[in-house]
Amino acid sequence: ELLDSWTLGINAHGLTTHIEKSGKEVLWITDLRGRVIKTDLEGQVLMELKSPHELKVYSPHLKYTPTETAIAPDGSIFVADGYGSQYILKYDKEGTFIKKFGGKSTQPTNKGKFMQAHGVAIDGRDPENPLVLCSARIRNEFTWFDLDGKYVKSVYLPGAYISRPVIHGENIYSGI
Repeated sequence: ELLDSWTLGINAHGLTTHIEKSGKEVLWITDLRGRVIKTDLEGQVLMELKSPHELKVYSPHLKYTPTETAIAPDGSIFVADGYGSQYILKYDKEGTFIKKFGGKSTQPTNKGKFMQAHGVAIDGRDPENPLVLCSARIRNEFTWFDLDGKYVKSVYLPGAYISRPVIHGENIYSGI
Protein backbone atom coordinates (compact mmCIF):
# COMPACT_ATOMS: atom_id res chain seq x y z
CA GLU A 1 0.00 0.00 0.00
CA LEU A 2 1.40 3.37 -1.02
CA LEU A 3 1.42 5.58 2.08
CA ASP A 4 2.65 8.86 0.63
CA SER A 5 4.50 10.40 -2.30
CA TRP A 6 6.11 13.66 -3.27
CA THR A 7 8.35 15.05 -5.99
CA LEU A 8 11.01 17.67 -6.38
CA GLY A 9 10.54 17.82 -10.14
CA ILE A 10 14.09 16.70 -10.78
CA ASN A 11 15.80 13.94 -12.79
CA ALA A 12 16.71 11.87 -9.72
CA HIS A 13 19.35 9.18 -10.09
CA GLY A 14 20.93 8.37 -6.71
CA LEU A 15 19.21 8.09 -3.35
CA THR A 16 21.09 7.81 -0.07
CA THR A 17 19.37 7.49 3.28
CA HIS A 18 21.24 8.78 6.31
CA ILE A 19 20.46 8.99 10.01
CA GLU A 20 21.99 12.12 11.48
CA LYS A 21 23.50 12.31 14.97
CA SER A 22 20.21 13.84 16.16
CA GLY A 23 18.43 10.63 15.10
CA LYS A 24 16.63 12.36 12.21
CA GLU A 25 16.53 10.37 8.95
CA VAL A 26 17.27 12.37 5.80
CA LEU A 27 17.58 11.66 2.09
CA TRP A 28 20.37 12.74 -0.24
CA ILE A 29 19.21 12.82 -3.87
CA THR A 30 21.41 13.31 -6.93
CA ASP A 31 19.87 14.94 -9.98
CA LEU A 32 21.46 14.12 -13.32
CA ARG A 33 21.06 17.77 -14.27
CA GLY A 34 23.76 18.71 -11.73
CA ARG A 35 22.04 19.06 -8.36
CA VAL A 36 22.60 17.31 -5.02
CA ILE A 37 19.76 17.86 -2.57
CA LYS A 38 19.19 16.88 1.06
CA THR A 39 15.55 16.48 2.12
CA ASP A 40 13.57 15.25 5.06
CA LEU A 41 11.27 12.24 4.58
CA GLU A 42 8.39 14.55 3.62
CA GLY A 43 10.37 16.06 0.73
CA GLN A 44 11.22 19.38 2.32
CA VAL A 45 14.56 20.60 0.99
CA LEU A 46 17.02 21.02 3.86
CA MET A 47 20.18 21.75 1.88
CA GLU A 48 21.47 21.89 -1.68
CA LEU A 49 25.17 21.55 -2.41
CA LYS A 50 26.78 24.09 -4.69
CA SER A 51 27.98 22.57 -7.94
CA PRO A 52 31.69 22.52 -8.80
CA HIS A 53 30.96 25.06 -11.55
CA GLU A 54 29.34 27.46 -9.05
CA LEU A 55 32.34 26.96 -6.79
CA LYS A 56 34.76 27.43 -9.71
CA VAL A 57 36.58 24.15 -8.92
CA TYR A 58 35.63 22.83 -12.39
CA SER A 59 36.61 24.68 -15.51
CA PRO A 60 33.65 25.54 -17.77
CA HIS A 61 34.43 22.68 -20.18
CA LEU A 62 34.18 19.96 -17.49
CA LYS A 63 30.86 18.15 -17.35
CA TYR A 64 29.11 17.67 -13.97
CA THR A 65 26.55 14.89 -13.66
CA PRO A 66 26.40 13.54 -10.08
CA THR A 67 25.28 9.94 -9.61
CA GLU A 68 25.51 9.12 -5.88
CA THR A 69 26.39 10.37 -2.40
CA ALA A 70 27.85 8.91 0.78
CA ILE A 71 27.97 10.39 4.26
CA ALA A 72 31.01 9.79 6.51
CA PRO A 73 30.78 9.34 10.29
CA ASP A 74 31.84 12.98 10.81
CA GLY A 75 29.06 14.17 8.48
CA SER A 76 31.32 14.82 5.47
CA ILE A 77 29.47 14.42 2.19
CA PHE A 78 31.04 12.63 -0.77
CA VAL A 79 29.50 13.06 -4.23
CA ALA A 80 30.38 10.81 -7.17
CA ASP A 81 30.42 12.68 -10.49
CA GLY A 82 29.98 9.38 -12.30
CA TYR A 83 28.44 10.57 -15.56
CA GLY A 84 30.50 13.75 -15.64
CA SER A 85 34.20 14.36 -15.05
CA GLN A 86 34.85 11.34 -12.80
CA TYR A 87 35.76 13.16 -9.61
CA ILE A 88 34.65 12.49 -6.08
CA LEU A 89 33.74 15.79 -4.43
CA LYS A 90 34.04 16.21 -0.67
CA TYR A 91 31.95 18.71 1.31
CA ASP A 92 31.80 19.19 5.06
CA LYS A 93 28.58 18.52 6.98
CA GLU A 94 27.48 22.14 6.46
CA GLY A 95 27.86 21.82 2.68
CA THR A 96 31.14 23.75 2.33
CA PHE A 97 33.30 22.35 -0.47
CA ILE A 98 36.56 20.81 0.76
CA LYS A 99 38.24 19.11 -2.22
CA LYS A 100 37.93 16.90 -5.27
CA PHE A 101 39.89 13.75 -6.02
CA GLY A 102 39.96 11.02 -8.62
CA GLY A 103 39.48 12.13 -12.19
CA LYS A 104 39.13 10.35 -15.51
CA SER A 105 41.32 7.53 -16.79
CA THR A 106 40.66 4.24 -18.54
CA GLN A 107 44.19 2.98 -17.86
CA PRO A 108 44.43 0.44 -15.01
CA THR A 109 47.90 1.73 -14.12
CA ASN A 110 46.42 5.13 -13.15
CA LYS A 111 45.39 4.12 -9.63
CA GLY A 112 42.84 6.34 -7.93
CA LYS A 113 41.29 7.42 -11.24
CA PHE A 114 37.94 6.37 -12.70
CA MET A 115 35.95 5.70 -15.78
CA GLN A 116 32.34 6.08 -14.70
CA ALA A 117 32.70 6.66 -10.95
CA HIS A 118 29.14 5.51 -10.58
CA GLY A 119 28.76 4.65 -6.92
CA VAL A 120 30.23 5.76 -3.63
CA ALA A 121 29.81 4.46 -0.07
CA ILE A 122 31.54 4.66 3.27
CA ASP A 123 33.30 1.42 4.17
CA GLY A 124 33.06 1.42 7.94
CA ARG A 125 33.99 -2.20 8.49
CA ASP A 126 37.03 -0.95 10.39
CA PRO A 127 35.44 1.72 12.63
CA GLU A 128 38.86 3.16 13.48
CA ASN A 129 39.66 3.66 9.79
CA PRO A 130 36.55 4.33 7.67
CA LEU A 131 37.24 4.56 3.95
CA VAL A 132 35.50 5.99 0.90
CA LEU A 133 34.64 3.12 -1.45
CA CYS A 134 34.00 4.00 -5.09
CA SER A 135 32.95 1.88 -8.03
CA ALA A 136 34.46 2.48 -11.45
CA ARG A 137 32.04 0.68 -13.77
CA ILE A 138 33.97 0.74 -17.02
CA ARG A 139 37.29 -0.10 -15.33
CA ASN A 140 35.56 -2.96 -13.41
CA GLU A 141 37.06 -1.81 -10.11
CA PHE A 142 36.28 -1.01 -6.54
CA THR A 143 38.65 1.69 -5.28
CA TRP A 144 39.21 2.79 -1.68
CA PHE A 145 40.42 6.17 -0.42
CA ASP A 146 40.91 7.51 3.08
CA LEU A 147 38.52 10.26 4.17
CA ASP A 148 41.02 12.87 2.93
CA GLY A 149 40.93 11.45 -0.60
CA LYS A 150 44.26 9.64 -0.52
CA TYR A 151 44.29 6.47 -2.64
CA VAL A 152 44.46 3.25 -0.57
CA LYS A 153 43.80 0.30 -2.90
CA SER A 154 41.78 -1.09 -5.81
CA VAL A 155 40.26 -4.47 -6.57
CA TYR A 156 39.80 -5.44 -10.20
CA LEU A 157 36.66 -7.47 -10.96
CA PRO A 158 37.01 -8.73 -14.56
CA GLY A 159 33.75 -8.40 -16.49
CA ALA A 160 31.83 -6.81 -13.60
CA TYR A 161 30.06 -3.64 -14.67
CA ILE A 162 29.60 -2.68 -11.01
CA SER A 163 27.12 -0.18 -9.66
CA ARG A 164 26.85 1.29 -6.17
CA PRO A 165 28.71 -0.63 -3.46
CA VAL A 166 26.52 -1.78 -0.56
CA ILE A 167 28.24 -2.98 2.59
CA HIS A 168 26.47 -5.46 4.86
CA GLY A 169 28.46 -7.02 7.67
CA GLU A 170 31.82 -8.11 6.25
CA ASN A 171 30.54 -8.30 2.66
CA ILE A 172 30.35 -5.84 -0.22
CA TYR A 173 27.50 -6.22 -2.68
CA SER A 174 26.81 -4.46 -5.95
CA GLY A 175 24.44 -4.81 -8.85
CA ILE A 176 26.05 -5.32 -12.22
